[in-house]
Parts: sequence; structure tokens; C-alpha cells
Amino acid sequence: MNVRSAESDDRERIEAIAHDSLRSSYSLSPGQIETILEEEFDDDALTALLDDPDTTVYVVERTVDDRREVFGFVTVEVETGATIRWLHVDPQARGEGIATALIEHVREEAEVPITARILEDAVEGGEFLEEFGLEQSDHEELE
Repeated sequence: MNVRSAESDDRERIEAIAHDSLRSSYSLSPGQIETILEEEFDDDALTALLDDPDTTVYVVERTVDDRREVFGFVTVEVETGATIRWLHVDPQARGEGIATALIEHVREEAEVPITARILEDAVEGGEFLEEFGLEQSDHEELE
């Protein structure tokens, strides 16, 4: 398992992981999920995110059939601190330490305390992050 900075070639896989993760783990309507995917994870949004100097995106990749494949990602807003904005793991790869590797990498790289912003409908995400001693900086509600 390798944690590295996301690259432009990772956009398609990041979008697919976000799609599958949102559908399997959030109590959101299909319309809400599509809105998040369009606003945060479509090709244009991911291009802007990867080019944003105030955001860092890390991915976890591993080798499958002699090919490197991304299985999870985290976005961290670094403008005034280090705030985890999104953390998604391919639902088929959960329980394999991918999210833990991402959190540990963010901790190693951050020079400031880390917080997390959690969607109101993502209770399990907040509980997971609290296991690492991270505080929730905010809850977001979807409109």
C-alpha cells in the first residue's frame, strides 16, 4: 500500500470511489448524492481541486494484477490549518487499513493540528475520525 499525492490521472478513479462510497455509506437521497458528485467530484471540480494551492489530495494505491490502482483518497484544506474535507475508501476495500493509512499520512505531513468537517448524514465518519483523536470542526448540512 502506497500513499502519495493525487495526480491528474487519478481523477476518474477518485470520482468512482466517491460515487460508490456516497451510495453505500450515507443516508442521502439519490438527488443529494448526484449534487455532491457534480459539485465536488466531476472532472472539472477535481481538476480545480488538484490545482488548488489551499487543498491537498492524497490517494492510497496498491498493485492489483501488476497494475497500480487507487482505493481511497482524502482531501485536506490547508489554507488556515489542516481540515479533512473528504475521506472516501472503495467500499470493496474497507477494513483493509486504507483510511487509517490516509489519516496517518495527513498527520505526518501536517505542521498544524488536524480537524475534520463532517456531513450531518455521515455519523460513522465522525466516529471513525474521533478514534484518531481528531475533532470535528464543523458539520455540514445539505440543502
